[in-house]
Amino acid sequence: MIPRFPWTLGVAMASMAIGGAHAAPAPGRVLIASDSTAAVYKPSQFPQMGWGMFLGCNLSPRVSVMNLARGGRSTKTFLEEGLWYGLLATLRPGDTVLIQFGHNDEDRTKMYRHTEPDAEYKANLTRFVSDVRAKGGQPVLVTPIARHEFEGGHAKDTHGAYSATVRAVAAETGTPLIDLDADFRAFIDGKGEAASAHYYLIYAPEDHVARFPDGHHDTTHLNELGARAAAAIVAKRSAAPPTDHAICCGGTSRASRRRASRRQPSKSVSCSRWTACIATGPATIAAAPARDAPGDRPDRSGRAGGDRGRRGKAASWRRERAAA
Repeated sequence: MIPRFPWTLGVAMASMAIGGAHAAPAPGRVLIASDSTAAVYKPSQFPQMGWGMFLGCNLSPRVSVMNLARGGRSTKTFLEEGLWYGLLATLRPGDTVLIQFGHNDEDRTKMYRHTEPDAEYKANLTRFVSDVRAKGGQPVLVTPIARHEFEGGHAKDTHGAYSATVRAVAAETGTPLIDLDADFRAFIDGKGEAASAHYYLIYAPEDHVARFPDGHHDTTHLNELGARAAAAIVAKRSAAPPTDHAICCGGTSRASRRRASRRQPSKSVSCSRWTACIATGPATIAAAPARDAPGDRPDRSGRAGGDRGRRGKAASWRRERAAA
């Protein structure tokens, strides 16, 4: 049986038997080893975002996130380029490492990064698990996030043998598993094909998205809505329930998506914690305070930056952050 997601991400982690041993206390850090679906993006790349950008927003403020995901990498190239060794050099005992690859391992158009699921891909995942444990960390395997591809009215399983291999390695090594492929596929399946397209980089020209004036159809990569939704799923076993991203983002209608896509990222994220998550640098994203920063709380019109009681709110926010 595959151990479930081990960290409650509250004050302490519940004890859990893994291969006869008990898991260590809750880590202060979560490291992400992954590809473009989890990576950090610059404001100029908006509306593209990775779920790793929002993970810290769903976790306890005592937990920080170090997002080392890099676009275009497979398990093979993450190793060959030294990115995995960089992560190990940063890893401290008690850290949790989320390991999500597959999209680029599957790719046969760029064979230099391709791996076969039952051969090199499996060997690389097994090595990642072993390396993290050797340094006192807690590996967590994550299946590659589902693509927006539908057939017969339902989301398709496009990862096939690759997600199956992640599950097999998790079972064989006693490693906790987050089945993001199955979970996100169920999520978009429940939304339906048309509505769930709003979580990916799928736009029509009439959406007037600055980066994609002629429209865009990318069924793999996430926009802000999708990144928030995926991060909430990854963190759903947290002691604190994830924020309702759909309500917080103002819905997924074409009009609301168009308004959000016209804004700069730091202004479109007016919900609790998220502005600070996007504002931080590409290497480390620390968990933001539980309340909105002054000026980021929406006024009654839905616009960020209402000035009622701004000075009092600012002072209160500084006191709360200092006490956290």
